[in-house]
Amino acid sequence: MDWFPVRMGGGSSESRADVILNWTSASSGQKQHVMFDILGERENDIPWPGFRVRPCPAVDANSQECVEFIQSHLDACDEGHGTCDKWIPKTINDADQGATRPSRLLEIVNESGDLGLLLKDATNIEGNYTALSHCWGTLQEAQKIPILTKDNIAERLSHVFLASNLSRTFQDAVHLTDRLGLRYIWIDSLCIIQGDKEDWNSECRKMAYVYGSAYLVIGAAYAKDGNGGLYAPRQLRRVEFRTPTGQLVKAVVEDATKSRVEHNAWGSNRKFWEAKNLPLLTRAWVFQERMLARRTIYFAASELVWECRSKIDCECSEMMMRERSGQASSVKTHYHYVFNRCTDLARFDIWHDIAAQYSSRAITHHRDRLPALASIAKQVNNHGECVCLGRYLCGIWEQTLPDGLLWSADYQSATQVPNGTNDEATHIRSTNTSIPSWSWLSIEGRVRTSAASKQALVRITGIDYVLASDDPYGECTRAEIKLVGRVVPVDIFISTATHQVVVRARNSREERPLVADTRPFECSGEQLAEANMVVLQVGYFVRMGNTLFWYCCLILQHERDGTNRYRRVGIAHVSKQAFASADEESIVLV
Repeated sequence: MDWFPVRMGGGSSESRADVILNWTSASSGQKQHVMFDILGERENDIPWPGFRVRPCPAVDANSQECVEFIQSHLDACDEGHGTCDKWIPKTINDADQGATRPSRLLEIVNESGDLGLLLKDATNIEGNYTALSHCWGTLQEAQKIPILTKDNIAERLSHVFLASNLSRTFQDAVHLTDRLGLRYIWIDSLCIIQGDKEDWNSECRKMAYVYGSAYLVIGAAYAKDGNGGLYAPRQLRRVEFRTPTGQLVKAVVEDATKSRVEHNAWGSNRKFWEAKNLPLLTRAWVFQERMLARRTIYFAASELVWECRSKIDCECSEMMMRERSGQASSVKTHYHYVFNRCTDLARFDIWHDIAAQYSSRAITHHRDRLPALASIAKQVNNHGECVCLGRYLCGIWEQTLPDGLLWSADYQSATQVPNGTNDEATHIRSTNTSIPSWSWLSIEGRVRTSAASKQALVRITGIDYVLASDDPYGECTRAEIKLVGRVVPVDIFISTATHQVVVRARNSREERPLVADTRPFECSGEQLAEANMVVLQVGYFVRMGNTLFWYCCLILQHERDGTNRYRRVGIAHVSKQAFASADEESIVLV
């Protein structure tokens, strides 16, 4: 077994002293290793140069030390963060006065020495409350989550039920709320009537206020389901020993690999939705909860993470130092900076980030794709008393059309085989048929939305968009865009030269890569042979010193229903030769 120093820092706040331990497994004979970060909590704890000094996480996440960490940040936020204390402005689309509070809260009561809960009508409750952000888990685990139903709501309103009968995550959240001196808590499954479409719709449109007006949101970041609880076992040890010369050494040793993954997971420029030990951040609903909350305390695998509209911090202060030095910023703090201070153009720009972030996350029910983004869209679009970005059309703003149609699936390569035998399914078409194919929300998988093209080459002549309710950010029953543009027939096949799926206009020999909406491609080889595919010219951009430009085009499949209706299947960049003899046509995107 060997120890190797990997890197020694220079004593600054960002310097590190890393040690790697190599050994050979006795059972397998394979070489293994682990990297440690060694640091001191106070000056002179470690008498040698190169070791950092910083606050360290508590050994036990369920300790009074952690409660004090939370309380100190709450106090500082209350006293010094005007942005966090600011009430979310009532938007012009919230017609009913009750939209700014959750309909129900759970009151925490002491029941013979045990904590109990009593469901309350929250209409006249003005006290502070916490809200829980958590993972339901797999369908099997989700069925074990305690829920509110039409059958038990009368009993829940009149009788106390013990917190000890709830899932571990719920129990921990209730006890933490009580330790912080708060009387009420909001938990989705216990405050929204499950299986009641009317109640769900009513509460869903209040999410901006449920999380935005919560005094604190508790994020069970480590738990993959209700059994995980808030408090992860921590891989951190405090050691104390004397050197051969008699010097006292006090050090904290932690798994450097895990701690750095967690720190990197919160920056706006990081793929934090892929952090495997933070399952909460992989969920689409939670992304909305994160953006809407005034402040959240996350119980991660290695330490607590505080995130409010003004700052991000952790027990070891690493993230706060990164943000102060400009090395990283929280996606949430950037979002609220734009929301409170910037122009309508900046709101359009941040919507590109929101689309990429949101589309990267998983969602259990396809029907929730629109509702789980609705409150963010509402917040982005309302600036004071005016709607600044125009009508909301399934994730696309009307003012961005036609460029808003030029989104693309974001995957490493477009080399998938149409029958899907050689590639992992990363992008699939949603089973929610109410979402049109021209919306990026119709795809489950990460997407990239487009900035403005040099010039729009298609004309929008009509939009037939029928809402399912009076909520302008809610579900729709019909979504069709009528437009006029140049269209030419194309063939889609696998290039023998590049082995990519390519598009070739039938009047041209040029082959262009297809960025399909789905991966594997939703049309099989046999379907492609029979499909009536066309390419629609939408806009253009210039490349190679303004000497060559490509048309940004949608690849569409005819519906074969005797109409001029087309469904989107992908996007491609096509040269002008393909449209040399093309005439304008009137078509309908569905």
